Order: sequence, then structure tokens, then C-alpha cells
Amino acid sequence: MTEEQAETSLRTLVPGPDGARLYRDAFPAAGPEQLYGLVNADWLFRLPALHLTQALAAGGGRTHLCELTSPAPGPHTGMKPQKPSGQASIPRGRIAMRMAVLSAARAGAAT
Repeated sequence: MTEEQAETSLRTLVPGPDGARLYRDAFPAAGPEQLYGLVNADWLFRLPALHLTQALAAGGGRTHLCELTSPAPGPHTGMKPQKPSGQASIPRGRIAMRMAVLSAARAGAAT
């Protein structure tokens, strides 16, 4: 994964004119592979889930959203399964990025 490929993904998939900058600000230490993974996960999973939830709520349904933020262990990650250690914490960068995605979606920029 090159920087150019990550930048193309950011420009193509992130809503709003400042979307790419918001991702880079939220994840300043992220390399091209991580940025590509984050933006694609948001585009493929998080935003459609948000849109479905909004549509259900608009139709009078009761909705709830949650996000699992712990990476799945496995040979591809080099991680070993661990026992839960209580309340999970979300890094500040992820909160800022999620707020940006939600803000863009509320403004109608996410399609």
C-alpha cells in the first residue's frame, strides 16, 4: 500500500471536502495501510449501519448502535486471545474521527 493509494481512498470514500484531513488529524501516526483500512471500514460498515439506523428511526422504529473497538486476535494480526479486562477505552483519535463521520452523515454529505 502506497501513500498515493491511501490518499486516493481518502479522497474517494470520505464525505465532505475536509474528510481526508479529518482522518489524518484523528490518526496522525497512521501509515498508508492503516488509513486505507480505517476509511474502507467506515465506508463499508459504519456509514451503512448509520444510514440503516437513521432510516429505521425515521420510520418510527427504536434503534441502538454500538461499536466494537478491539481488534480481533488471529494469526494475521500477530495477537493472542486475551481475557477481557473490564471497560474498553476508545482512543481520543477514534472518537474525533467518529464524530467527524457522524457529523458528515447528519449533514447529508455521506452517501
